[in-house]
Amino acid sequence: MRVFLSPHFDDAVLSCGGFIRSLSMKGNNVTIMTVMGGNPPDPLPQSPLIDELHTRWDVGENPVEIRKKEDVLAARALGAITAVITIPDCVYRTHDGVALYQTGESLFGDIHPPDPAQEKLRLDDLTTETFIKAVYVPLGIGNHVDHQLVRNAGIHLHDQHPPFEIWFYEDYPYSEDATKREATIQNFPRKLESVIQPLKPSAMRAKIGAIACYQSQISTFWATLNDMKNQVEAHMKLIGNGDIAERFWRIVE
Repeated sequence: MRVFLSPHFDDAVLSCGGFIRSLSMKGNNVTIMTVMGGNPPDPLPQSPLIDELHTRWDVGENPVEIRKKEDVLAARALGAITAVITIPDCVYRTHDGVALYQTGESLFGDIHPPDPAQEKLRLDDLTTETFIKAVYVPLGIGNHVDHQLVRNAGIHLHDQHPPFEIWFYEDYPYSEDATKREATIQNFPRKLESVIQPLKPSAMRAKIGAIACYQSQISTFWATLNDMKNQVEAHMKLIGNGDIAERFWRIVE
């Protein structure tokens, strides 16, 4: 089995849905595991960011259930299954009842020291499952705090369990910004090397179809579904120098 750790209910599909489809078509079992998939607290903490996001998503006070359903549909389109770790999204995490991340800017800054996700997020249990062949985690391009947390857990897994195969994927659509991508590579706490994964057009089409399943999230990144299709295709061809591809990174000693 291959496990793709997705900070939220869309990141793995957005970033490497083509490769996931390619793996499943070759007979590999693939699980997309959303890490920040827990329910929001009840009552919700006071936060202008939560108000803004819930208005944009338009899926009620608890968007998690809707987003889970979207994720299942997207994974099914790629031939994968889903799993969830019940850490809440960063916008819902609190300290002493106060939301830790209350502005859009705070999502892309430093991880707050009292953030409870730092203690809860441990991936060591994955190493006890002998049927897991590789784990894929985000590079952290864009510096979203939840992506940072999952990346850090992936680095820890690599350091503590050297035989375990860990790959880092480029966080799309943040990876469209070449400056952010290069800064992430340069500032990564380990030396990395890249591997280009060529893909068939059918894998790209499946990825685009899977992304379209995240109906609540499309407006966050694109004006229309057609814009999404065109940008995803252009980006995959940019990585492949005219051909269709996705890029992954691994730590080298």
